[in-house]
Amino acid sequence: MPYRVRVSLVRWLLRIFFHRVEVTGLENIPEDGGGLVVSWHPNAIIDGGLVLAHFPRQIVLGARHGLFAWPVLGRLMRALEIVPVYRRQDFASSDEEMRREANRKSLDVLAEAIAGGKFAAFSRKETAMTSLSRRSSKRAPRGSTTALASSHRRTPHHP
Repeated sequence: MPYRVRVSLVRWLLRIFFHRVEVTGLENIPEDGGGLVVSWHPNAIIDGGLVLAHFPRQIVLGARHGLFAWPVLGRLMRALEIVPVYRRQDFASSDEEMRREANRKSLDVLAEAIAGGKFAAFSRKETAMTSLSRRSSKRAPRGSTTALASSHRRTPHHP
């Protein structure tokens, strides 16, 4: 299924909860080259969906790996090519090196997306952002990585 069709599905699902979404700052997004969207989000699932549905360029999201275990959500996330991120607090009793290696692979996928001219969106965690920024700057042509701030105002439906 093409990327735009998958994004249209997300936009349709979001209309169930929000009758209007206002997006500002789209004029700041360059037409070519990759970039990194840095956002603070109080609700990772909804906010990630809003960014995905309204960002004018192809974007690759990173999301907590545990969300992929949810039957319907996990299937949708895989269809949208969302990249699992392995947080330390989710692996308290398992092998730390194995978690780090899995996370390295995830961050490499996001960095490759940026280097390939796409955008990557990530949560507010500074350590992950620093690591992703470092990885993408090593792969992308000099000056091609752009940091952006995106503003979304959501208006929920009230029956």
